[in-house]
Amino acid sequence: MKPLSEPTLPALSLRMYDPEQVYAERIAQRQLAYLDNNVWIELRDARTAAATACRDACFAAVAAGKALFPLAFPSITEAIEIEDVATKLRHCTLLDELSSGVTFRSPAILLKLEAWSASEWFFLGDERPLERTQVFTSVPEHLGEGTLSFPAGWTLSMLRKLADDMASDPRMRSVRFIAEQGDWKQRHAAFRASYVDKMEALRARQRTRPKLPKQQAFARALLDERVALIKSYLLEGGAEHLFSILGPEKAASRISEVLAAKGAGGPERIREICKRMPILDQHARLMAHDTLESNRKPQPQDFFDIDHATSPPVYADAFVTFDRRLARLVRSANRGGAKLLTSFNELLGWLEALR
Repeated sequence: MKPLSEPTLPALSLRMYDPEQVYAERIAQRQLAYLDNNVWIELRDARTAAATACRDACFAAVAAGKALFPLAFPSITEAIEIEDVATKLRHCTLLDELSSGVTFRSPAILLKLEAWSASEWFFLGDERPLERTQVFTSVPEHLGEGTLSFPAGWTLSMLRKLADDMASDPRMRSVRFIAEQGDWKQRHAAFRASYVDKMEALRARQRTRPKLPKQQAFARALLDERVALIKSYLLEGGAEHLFSILGPEKAASRISEVLAAKGAGGPERIREICKRMPILDQHARLMAHDTLESNRKPQPQDFFDIDHATSPPVYADAFVTFDRRLARLVRSANRGGAKLLTSFNELLGWLEALR
């Protein structure tokens, strides 16, 4: 009897990685310490006894399954932009070894997911907070969500083999592999320049506004940032999410019904939304603090500092930086439970407590 051939599949697209699977396989019960770029540099060079001891302790904690050092867009970007090739590859290898290829999902993706959660709370009455298991992914997705498209004719066994091959390929979780693909600093130059222009415009606007005591000025700037982010993510992305759940007609009817009953809301409503969108609120607080430095000329590095301090302090267990300005930003804006560590001694103490 002739064996039956395996049925073929129609054309389809699949996500490259499942964040919950990445979390289960690579993080699980490990404690997460996020390292700012200056910390990675000192660990890489190991020029002091403290740096060497801390580097050894980091490797030991990873090997023992006690800790992991996840990456994020800024730590990956700053690594692949290092100009000296030998230093860049050495730096990226260290990132790969201590992170196991785990990165925070991009802030834009996480803000979208928070908006979906907040829209379900506001319009449907469902409390579905963003879980930590959904916050991380594999290194290739540090900029967004990767998808693979397949033409019609593939079979299920072919897809499974590809998934197994990708899972076993070290390049699929490697910053070093990304770094070897070209001159990333040149590619990112326009992006950094646009951030500087945006911050200069915000600070120029701040200089034209009536002066207020520092606390009141921060409250005004924070409200501006919260409103802008809520409009950008919740009102637009949240509405699209409801359309996908309920369909256009039911969603439009539900939105009108809820707004008629509750109203658009004021400062208290904004605070309630921000409770359910901690990354959005963290980002708003960081931007508000940054905007108030109206007489300081913005630098390209400021963009990375804001990104370092947006998601990691909310969902990591520890945030490590030796930069005073970044530490001050994190300390003043922190919406999460990450412990702020500002020296190798503090990081060593944190690691020793995990034993």
